[in-house]
Amino acid sequence: MIDTPGHVDFSPEMERAVLAMDYAIVIVSAAEGVQGHTETVWQLLRKHGVPTFFFYQ
Repeated sequence: MIDTPGHVDFSPEMERAVLAMDYAIVIVSAAEGVQGHTETVWQLLRKHGVPTFFFYQ
């Protein structure tokens, strides 16, 4: 399991982590909704062909 920070300041760490992933689980707060960086993470996962599951909690 790789837990990556969701904040934009940690984008380089996220990009390195994506290279080691077989799949990703993205959990979005139902109360706060989709944040701006969520779209960036989604595009990065798609770019590297990482299968992704989205959950709202």
